[in-house]
Amino acid sequence: MSESLIALLIVLAMSIALVLSGIKKVPGIGILVSAAGIIAAFLLKHNSFAGIGFRAQENWLATIGWSLLLGVGISILSGILLDPLAEKITGIPHDLSLVDGVRGDIKALVQMLLLVWLTVAFLEEILFRGFLMTEISKFLGTGALAMTLNILVTSIIFGLAHWYQDKSGVISTAVIGAVISIIFVLSGLNLWLVILIHGFIDTASLYFIYRDWDKPLKELLWRA
Repeated sequence: MSESLIALLIVLAMSIALVLSGIKKVPGIGILVSAAGIIAAFLLKHNSFAGIGFRAQENWLATIGWSLLLGVGISILSGILLDPLAEKITGIPHDLSLVDGVRGDIKALVQMLLLVWLTVAFLEEILFRGFLMTEISKFLGTGALAMTLNILVTSIIFGLAHWYQDKSGVISTAVIGAVISIIFVLSGLNLWLVILIHGFIDTASLYFIYRDWDKPLKELLWRA
């Protein structure tokens, strides 16, 4: 079996697992199944961590600084523009039931932030940017059109994997996924950068919910 066909089968299997777990509102299951798939692929194909974007950083301070700026900026723009626009399009509010418990509860916020930084940011970026985009590029190529299609496909899967946030959440996360994927490509496939960006996006978003700022943010340009 050719390497490109193996890559295609792995991508299809992981995509199905991620999308189904999002629809069933058990996202952790899809992530765990996909993580197991990545481990199996590494063992079978002898992949390297550098091959999916884990490379030494020339300047960690710059990497952290840029990721903080981009992550918080994306979170704010999402709250002000993207999230309310998605809700206008679908007529359905975001389902925040999985994270709404942090609202006004500092203990719940700290617990959720630990989960984000220890698992979610790392695993999702390894899955979607580091692994899926790398595998897709093996049979699509790395030209401009191929990478555009790669970003589109990966972002759609990323959005559908967040179906537990309902249709509005699918749109928002798909667009954010596309932005992160573009940054990943423009940074020379720097996985550390997008892991940190993802972590800061979630951190800012959770803090806004904790402070009950998410609703006022939506009303800066829109009426909920």
